Amino acid sequence: MTISIREGGNYARRCEPFQAGGRLFRERNLRGEHERTCDGCDVYVVYSYATPIYVYTEGRWFANRRKYSHSTGRHQRACAPHCEVQDVSEEVIRSIVEYGLAGHVAQVVRQAVAA
Repeated sequence: MTISIREGGNYARRCEPFQAGGRLFRERNLRGEHERTCDGCDVYVVYSYATPIYVYTEGRWFANRRKYSHSTGRHQRACAPHCEVQDVSEEVIRSIVEYGLAGHVAQVVRQAVAA
């Protein structure tokens, strides 16, 4: 079932899976889903089109701070958590989605040691 973008924000704040869209709900361009990282951690990700805009893991919200199109900006505003959010780059948010928070930190440490 496709819901409105505004309703999608309510689902996102509760970390519930959803698909939301515009234009009479034919477009499903905003979604929230649970995913497993490569090391088995559970993350909740809100996507605008194919771009992760929010990630919830280990009791913390992370927001993609990059500015995008008008429609993605609308998705970011609609799904903004009503709590403290850590703004991070798109690279960091994608790393958290792939590796989890601990895995991302380990990647950063490995890169720092190698430099």
